[in-house]
Amino acid sequence: MLLISGDDPNPVALELWRGKVLRSFEQPDGRKRAGDLFAQMVPSRDRHMVYPARDERVMRIVRKVVRGLCHHHQLLSPVLDGEVWADHHRYEIPPAILAGMTGGHVEEDIFDYKYMVIDDAELHSAWLLRFFQRVGFMCLVFQSIEARDRIESGQQ
Repeated sequence: MLLISGDDPNPVALELWRGKVLRSFEQPDGRKRAGDLFAQMVPSRDRHMVYPARDERVMRIVRKVVRGLCHHHQLLSPVLDGEVWADHHRYEIPPAILAGMTGGHVEEDIFDYKYMVIDDAELHSAWLLRFFQRVGFMCLVFQSIEARDRIESGQQ
């Protein structure tokens, strides 16, 4: 899903698509894999698009990545899945906020991220994840599931 999301793929995404992904369609469950991917495609003006944030399987993995990064950076552990909110990166982040975020990467052309510890009563940290230099996600880690529920419902 992430390999075909966004605009022009980078060389690593193309290599993975032409290699491992296409070969996976030749496996016994390959027809199902291709069907699942095709079912996610939405017609656009001149091509078909996929929206990773609409697939709960993708979003569960994105939340798991944030949970793992919280542990890796020794910020908060354990983090429960219900304490993480994630969505496709839809909004421009002000440069002043970006400048205050700590960055990291696994391989810059595969996965990079930025985070900021907020550490207030409800919210712990904010995260920006980017896969293959073009597919981005915004994530928030809350202090508790109840804090997330309060913020999402608009209660104080």
